[in-house]
Amino acid sequence: MTLQELSDALGVPPRQIRFMITEGCLPAAIATARAADAYDEGHLVAGRRYIALHKLGMKPAAIRVLM
Repeated sequence: MTLQELSDALGVPPRQIRFMITEGCLPAAIATARAADAYDEGHLVAGRRYIALHKLGMKPAAIRVLM
């Protein structure tokens, strides 16, 4: 899936997904031969876990340690 599709599935803006990748809470995108990167089910699961922990009040640094 594309960044936009992942963004829609998680209900967060693409910028938030890029932040999660930069912080190490989400794995980097899978490089493809096309210009766009690809995201898979693992990204979706990790993103949902991050969002759930964030809603519980955890800071990104603490989430990174758990993930």
